[in-house]
Amino acid sequence: MAQKPSIIFVPGAWHTAEAWNKVTALLSSQDYKCVAVTLPSTLSSPTTTLLEDITAVRNAITAETAKGQDVVLVVHSFGGFVGGSASKLTIFILNCSIRKFPS
Repeated sequence: MAQKPSIIFVPGAWHTAEAWNKVTALLSSQDYKCVAVTLPSTLSSPTTTLLEDITAVRNAITAETAKGQDVVLVVHSFGGFVGGSASKLTIFILNCSIRKFPS
């Protein structure tokens, strides 16, 4: 049987990771690894930037893929922008590390 993917949940702009608790509880009971990301911008710091939100999601993706896990990204509202940006950045970095550029 194939290994189940890790599922990373990204909330919207006004929600915390706990917004996914009911969903993650159901999926965890089916042996899925669930990771709900807290976006730094939801922690009430006026100096937090979009890049910090993207980095938080990218770190979650990287942590799971480093273990050999496939990842499914589930996003809500603003989390779609953040999650999409994080996944594109992760793929770009992986592609750059694989390519050999002429010196």
